[in-house]
Amino acid sequence: MIITEAPLAEVGFAITRGGSREGTHVSDLLNRASDTQYVDRPEDDAVWLDCGLMWEQYLEAKLLPMGIYRPPEGDEGGILWNPDLIIPGDPIRIGEIKWTSKSLNLALVDGKLHPKFHRWERQLMAYCHLSKTTLGRFYVLFVN
Repeated sequence: MIITEAPLAEVGFAITRGGSREGTHVSDLLNRASDTQYVDRPEDDAVWLDCGLMWEQYLEAKLLPMGIYRPPEGDEGGILWNPDLIIPGDPIRIGEIKWTSKSLNLALVDGKLHPKFHRWERQLMAYCHLSKTTLGRFYVLFVN
């Protein structure tokens, strides 16, 4: 895993919340399967959620001119899934955007992801499998 620091420019946002269709989502299955839940902030923290959505929208706008885009929601046998990004190429890559208060210092331990990041890894692997690719990328903003 390569961790790269990038400057964040000032930008204005209009927060839009798109909802998934009713049904079982890949993230629901991952949450149920996880033996340990690591939560960045309380789920009802609207400000924290809005900040994460703004980060997603900012990054999507910056990546779109490079051909990187958010795909429509997929349905695989009744399981809904929607990676944050499709990164075109041969082969394609899946991108996941994260906003977190988890420590960057804990991200890698001896070259491996810390258990606090395993849910992200499983989510990316599920989306890669459903997209028939083995390549994925995280775009993470660590907020401490």
